[in-house]
Amino acid sequence: MMCRWLSLAVCLTLVSACSEDAGEVGSGGGTDTSTATASAASTAAAGPEEQRPSPCGETPNAPEFEIGTGEVCYEPLVEGQVVPHITGPQGGYHVWAAVLCPACPPKVSATVFATLAETGENVGEVTTRVIELKSGQAAGLLAYLLGSTADPASHLPEGTELLVHVELATLAGEPLYAGQRLEVLGPVEIWLNQCDPEPSTCGTPGGLKCCSD
Repeated sequence: MMCRWLSLAVCLTLVSACSEDAGEVGSGGGTDTSTATASAASTAAAGPEEQRPSPCGETPNAPEFEIGTGEVCYEPLVEGQVVPHITGPQGGYHVWAAVLCPACPPKVSATVFATLAETGENVGEVTTRVIELKSGQAAGLLAYLLGSTADPASHLPEGTELLVHVELATLAGEPLYAGQRLEVLGPVEIWLNQCDPEPSTCGTPGGLKCCSD
């Protein structure tokens, strides 16, 4: 009889020990899950990298994407607005393009080109480069046009209607936004490609671009 009670006591002890081990395994699994969840939450809270502030300032009530003009700061355009026909030191021609995209990543890939509004024919080189958006905007994009200063008759005439196209994508190549803006070529203006070396005054509305850009 004594042996039976001893056997029963041993069994109860073993069962109790197994239950405690099972509890530790469960607790350990719970800790791992909790850590993984906290890590995911921290990543989500951090969110994507934010755009830096621009000396040009904020654009009130900015649309999610819009094409404008401007060498230094974004300037809005209306459809069919007359824009300067720029020629630069290298002897080519272009018009300025700029974009608003407040929700875009800070750095995106921008493809810019121009076509004839009437026919859709390309009238210059299609270029793609990485740009940085600050305070939701980027300016100083070039839509190249036909012509060379070596042959004054080769450039597009004043009054030509153009569609300026801008396409934005992530650095991985995923499309973000694309659009076009109807513009009319104005008189030819000579661009001297000047810059301001003073960080406190460069890159502001009405000023020169920063020499560090």
